Parts: sequence; structure tokens; C-alpha cells
Amino acid sequence: MTDDPVERATPDDLGGLLELVRTSVPVAYHPLLVPHLTEGLAALGSERILVSRDGVVGTVTGFAIFGIVPGTEGAGRVRAIAVGPQARRRGLGRMLMNSALETLRNRNARFVLVELPDDPLLRRFESLLSSSGFVEETRAADLVRDGVAMRYLRRYFDD
Repeated sequence: MTDDPVERATPDDLGGLLELVRTSVPVAYHPLLVPHLTEGLAALGSERILVSRDGVVGTVTGFAIFGIVPGTEGAGRVRAIAVGPQARRRGLGRMLMNSALETLRNRNARFVLVELPDDPLLRRFESLLSSSGFVEETRAADLVRDGVAMRYLRRYFDD
């Protein structure tokens, strides 16, 4: 496991977050994440951003973007989780996911959704989602682009 603390991101984290997107997210998906990072940091939307930090130097090592789906009662969403290459294989992704899920549950989410393109570049996220209790419910063929479906996964909270 890791000593990297998880905490809410601040506007000062933007540079570190953008660097993580650059080094950890396939280039085709950068334009989809950057607006959510800037809006989340500015508290413009319904999403939150958690960051993990290196316990020694304080640099951002990972992030989670998540929130309650606007206009719903109890529908949470995890938009993205990323961990920098130098911090992988230490449990940070799981720690960020668990923190996001706990926050959503505390905000009265009944379930959590994830939209994941069925892109080979994103396959490494499948084990985190599966081990966190997410199950694919459906998919939309060719929604992301020709030959790449959008997968819709859901995790219910057991009460």
C-alpha cells in the first residue's frame, strides 16, 4: 500500500492534474477530462476532485473525478481515476476509488455509474472497476467512434 494521503484538490493542483492527464491518460481522451478538471477545481459543477499526494514532496500522484449526476436523486458517477506512472502498483487507484465511493455514499448515492469506452487503451481500468463491484449493464456500439462502443457499468450500494 501507499503513504500518499488523499484529499480534496485545490486550484493550486491544476498543473499537477494536467501533468497526470498528459502522462497517464491516452491522448484521445485528454479533451474529455480537462474541462472536468478545471470546472471541478473552480466548483462550477457538481463534480469533486480528490488527489493523492506524494507523502514526502507533496506532488500530485493521482486523482479521481466524481459526483452526483445533476438532476437525479441518488445517482453517483465516477468520471475518471488516474495514477501517475511512477506511483502505480501501490494501491492508489483503489484508494482513490474507495474514497470517491465513500463520499458518494455519504452524499446519499444509491448507486454509481461509470461510462467506459471499450478501447484497448483503457483496458487497465477494468480490474479496478471489477474489484470495486462495478458490473457492465449495457453498451452502445460505435458511440465513441467507429468500432469503439461505450460501456455502461453500475455499482449499487448494499444497505
